[in-house]
Amino acid sequence: MGGVEAIEDLEDSVQQVLHALIPADRYADRLVAAFFFSSDITAEARPIAIDGSRHLIERGDRREAVCWITATFARCRTVLAADAPDQHLARLPAFQEAVADLGVTSTGDLLHRAEEVTGFLPRLRQTAGEDLAAHADIIG
Repeated sequence: MGGVEAIEDLEDSVQQVLHALIPADRYADRLVAAFFFSSDITAEARPIAIDGSRHLIERGDRREAVCWITATFARCRTVLAADAPDQHLARLPAFQEAVADLGVTSTGDLLHRAEEVTGFLPRLRQTAGEDLAAHADIIG
């Protein structure tokens, strides 16, 4: 199972979401490498990246929380790979478990999801264009 079905299954289990959040929480305060997303995982960004995910869970928006938790977790993993490869490898099972909950257990699964996202882009562009046209007064 993968994609939307996996996220919907996670909606039924706040505990799984919280379990995924805890490792990301542990990484976010330790990272120093410079990447385009580095500012997203600093102590200053914690209210958004970590605490914001907790807030989403508390108000019942678990699907949205899973998105941000996974993004934060992946970013932390990328920085750990550069800053502390030994820690990156030691903590790999927690990340693998988190993405397995989303139905990604292999490179093939990841490539399939990438194809699904790429295939969705034309619909997203169309919808965004329709929304912008319908609200031309709010865009300058």
